[in-house]
Order: sequence, then C-alpha cells, then structure tokens
Amino acid sequence: MKKLLLLFSAALFLVSCKPKTGDQATQKALDGEQPEGVTLNGVKESEALQMMANFKASMSSNSGPKVVNYILNKEMVLNIVKLLNTEKTGGVRIYFGKRNGSTNIELLLVSSKYDHTDPETGEKKYSDYYAHDMTHALFADLNKLKIIEFDGKDPGAELYDPNSDNRRDATCFTPDMDDYLDKGFAKKAIAGFGNHAFNTEAVLFSTATLYNMAKEKDCDGIRVYMATYPKLYDVTKYKERDTFVLTTAKKDGRLYNGQEVYKDYFDCQDEKAKDLVAPLKPYGDIKNNGSLCPYNCN
Repeated sequence: MKKLLLLFSAALFLVSCKPKTGDQATQKALDGEQPEGVTLNGVKESEALQMMANFKASMSSNSGPKVVNYILNKEMVLNIVKLLNTEKTGGVRIYFGKRNGSTNIELLLVSSKYDHTDPETGEKKYSDYYAHDMTHALFADLNKLKIIEFDGKDPGAELYDPNSDNRRDATCFTPDMDDYLDKGFAKKAIAGFGNHAFNTEAVLFSTATLYNMAKEKDCDGIRVYMATYPKLYDVTKYKERDTFVLTTAKKDGRLYNGQEVYKDYFDCQDEKAKDLVAPLKPYGDIKNNGSLCPYNCN
C-alpha cells in the first residue's frame, strides 16, 4: 500500500487583517436587519469577531505560545464541505481566537468565498462571510461542532515525536491535492513553533483539501498542528511565519486526559489516488497556492 502523506502546508496567511464585513448578508446581520451569522463551528459572528480581536491584541505579547493541536471531527468536516458546495464557496479560513478574559487559544472556522483576482499580481482574493442556512445538517447539533484540543504530549500526535519514521515514501497524489508535505519537513515545522510571538492570524484552506482528507475511509478526524515555516525556506514571504499542518487521524481506543485518542496515519485508502502516484519533492518546491497578508488579506 502506498503512503499518503497528507500534511498540507498553509494556503493563505493573514497577518494584519481585519474581519470582512462588506458581504451584504453579513453586514445586514451586524446591522440587526437579519439574524446574526455564525462560524462553521457554531460561534456567533459578533463573538467570533471579538475573539479574533482579542487574539490580535495579544499577539505581540505571546512570546512563548503553548504547544497544542486540535481535532476536527470527520462528520463536521464533511458537512462543512457539503454546505460550502451548495453556497459555491471555495475555502475555510481557520482563525486563532481568544474569549474575553481567557488566555486559551481557540480555533474559529470561517467560510470564505472568491471575491476577485488582483490584476497586478494575479492572486485570487477571498472574503469571509457568516450568513448560512441554519437548517443545514451542519448546524443540527452544535455539540458535534466542538473542536477537541490536545497538548504537546498527546500520544496520538506522531509528528511531535522526534524519533518517529522520517522516510520519504511515495505519496498518493491527485491534481487537487497539491499541498502535500513529507514527514521530515512537517516535523521540523511543528518543532519550530513557539519560539517567537505569533505572527499569523489565520490560514485559508480549500474545501477540496479538507474533503480529500475527510473522505478517507479510516479517517475519524483531521488534526491541526501549529507550525512555523523554517528560516531557510526558499519563499521569502513565508520564512518563519506561523502556519498549520494538517494530518488524517483515526481513533485507536485509548484515552488521554479523558479524551479519545486520535492517532495520525498516513496510509492511502483512496483507490483513485493510488493510481496517480507521484514522487515527493524537496520542501523548497512544495506548492502552497497562496500568499501572505498584507499581500492577500480578507
């Protein structure tokens, strides 16, 4: 069986952005003309915007962020993809946020749609929005939208282990899975996180990326690691910028701090993908398909 190294690098960085309120539906919600919108993980729009502002205000003082990772459960991710496909939306921005009076960092999943293409750079610009059909299956049970947090000693998070296998195996590859990484690079990026104050507010991932991971038959969830691009990364605007690395994970029956353990795995189960095997590339040639804010902000 070929190996599927589903370790996706950041797509679009946001380091000095303010939440978009220009979308008509979102603006009407803020003006009280229609029900308030929500994030894709069920947080009210006004609360989410405040959490983002709280995080941004604390970024420069948070010089040693706590090492944590998060699990997005499979059912939630697949429902997000279904919802955004009906809304003809291409991406999900994962924001950092803090509640009032809290030091704990939480994730906020926000829908983001194509806005326009910059005529000078050719970059695609995306705008966030919060207005959704609340009768959709995604919002049927808000308890299922909970994002699980684990610490850096999580026994299922293989990429924290410096002694785990670093082999550069072949990877299953399809045309819409072009952000893959090898384990060695991913581990270095994850180990490099937390050595400076936060410098990223959010990252945009395509719905195709999320779907390709969640549809795996053994996948119970997607793990979101905090990571940092290395100083010697060959794309200047990404050097030492904070980002996320995503892996597929499955429950293994153990408990850790009262939570079910999700173990990272890298085996490809997708028959179509197995027929399209491509060699891994050096990390300097990894495709990111995105750009750094202030070059491309919400």
